[in-house]
Amino acid sequence: HSGTTLLAAPTGLSGSVRVPDGVHDIGFYAFCSCTKITDLTIPDSVEIISISAFPTGTEPFTLHCGKNSAALRWALENDWPYLIDEP
Repeated sequence: HSGTTLLAAPTGLSGSVRVPDGVHDIGFYAFCSCTKITDLTIPDSVEIISISAFPTGTEPFTLHCGKNSAALRWALENDWPYLIDEP
């Protein structure tokens, strides 16, 4: 595949965060140390999101994603809050 894998987001991210365009995969535990994120925008370039990419045991943040994106499919499969961003 083309693109890159996000292995770990910087510890201490908070508020609204955007995954950079061009990222293809979000790896296992990539955001697990980021318990203060309120909104995470995931671009359509992301095709794979590991099941344990996001923190558990805390209030889930809202995923912002495209209408036919892997992020939307992940949110629906995992009962995660989401908003669809229209282009």
